[in-house]
Amino acid sequence: MNQIVALDKNCYVYTKILFSEDKCHYQSELSKQLNCSAQTIMRLANEIEQSIPSCFLTGLDNGRRWYRLQAKHHNMLGLDYQELNYLSLCQEPSKAFIPQEIF
Repeated sequence: MNQIVALDKNCYVYTKILFSEDKCHYQSELSKQLNCSAQTIMRLANEIEQSIPSCFLTGLDNGRRWYRLQAKHHNMLGLDYQELNYLSLCQEPSKAFIPQEIF
């Protein structure tokens, strides 16, 4: 059961960051939204970064950690293969954004 909750949280962080590419998402805000620790957000962000290291950005703004995705190129979905592969882990919440043949 805990693995399912962790996957849900990871999918939430990924989709939130992915679909607002130009916006920074602060660790403290994500922590409040998911009702989890800052350490959990750091772990989730690390998993996303390992999946798509060339697009994942992080930094500090006045001592506050932020996360953001920046696509190198855009296809018609705005996603590359690695992003589609990672997003497929979140199949149910992503069905509206990914072509059926990928599933």
